Amino acid sequence: MSDEKQQDASEGSIGQSASTGGLGAWLPIRTAPESCRGERPQYVLFYNGHHVGVGYRYQAEDDDDSYVYVDECEEFILPLPTHWMPLPEAPNNPSDRLAEDKGE
Repeated sequence: MSDEKQQDASEGSIGQSASTGGLGAWLPIRTAPESCRGERPQYVLFYNGHHVGVGYRYQAEDDDDSYVYVDECEEFILPLPTHWMPLPEAPNNPSDRLAEDKGE
């Protein structure tokens, strides 16, 4: 099987094996948005075969074909992510949750 076909097969299986919680489908890492240094990062969900976490990617300084993946604590994500997904929308009114917690 060619590398591309193997990659496509693995991309299809991730949607079945990792729960998306109704957010949508996992996308191949090569399609993840790129953040620019010095600007606010564009956070997404990453999956690297071991865990799901929030992070962003930017182009490596020394290689135009490589990316650096960083989590929300500014730590490198290793092993490198294989898939990504946009973050869900924020709640419309966070105070609604507080009212529910108080039994109102």
